[in-house]
Amino acid sequence: MVCAGIFADAPWAQSAYGGSAPARSILLSVYRAILAVAALHLGPLAATASRLLAGDRLG
Repeated sequence: MVCAGIFADAPWAQSAYGGSAPARSILLSVYRAILAVAALHLGPLAATASRLLAGDRLG
């Protein structure tokens, strides 16, 4: 949501983060990196949670 708002230059993003500036681009890059790492880890985490909920033992 935050990435989309900054990327689309939404009015709330302008009031919260200011107008277009290099700092906003850096902030967007940081948020994108966090999103990418979270997406990479979400798949294995979901699979592990499914196994645990199904009663499987890990190991």
